[in-house]
Amino acid sequence: MDLIKLQRVFIALPVALPVADNLLMQARSFITEAAKPVAPENHHITLAFIGALSPEQLDELTRQLPLLANLLPVTIQVTALRRFPHDSSPILAAVIEPSASLQLLYAATRELLESTTIGASFHDNFRPHITLVRSKRPAQVPVEHPTGEPLCFTVDTLGIYEGQTTPSGYRYQCLFRIESSAAATSG
Repeated sequence: MDLIKLQRVFIALPVALPVADNLLMQARSFITEAAKPVAPENHHITLAFIGALSPEQLDELTRQLPLLANLLPVTIQVTALRRFPHDSSPILAAVIEPSASLQLLYAATRELLESTTIGASFHDNFRPHITLVRSKRPAQVPVEHPTGEPLCFTVDTLGIYEGQTTPSGYRYQCLFRIESSAAATSG
């Protein structure tokens, strides 16, 4: 019996709504009819894109993901808003300084997925970011826009998400999540 696979599955760090709102405030002057903001509840930092996943593979991943809890929380520092992934891209993203804790979590996520039957795509050059605005044309977003003081925040949750098309637009649904040991014991 072949069950329907989940599509567009990825592992990511969620961005808290107050942080997402702050980032969108910084990007507000670039939001137009042609350049649409990404909904704050969809803000995240992707660590691994998996793609299609069977229910059995999801079970395997939910059993393995808690092994990464000891690497949480991670500190995130947004250094600029810029076109991403290159200067001619129609996407405006919050560019993140890849801290040692974030690099370690990325490497451990990659190692964990490579040790399972689940495939994932990884880039040799990890470039963490949060997509803020999508446009049909690159001219709608700036090449780079400084954030002033770097925006720093901590993320203590890691999740498995699936991208879904809904009547109200695209959204990411959390299928499973883990928290840092400290967050789990404090509340």
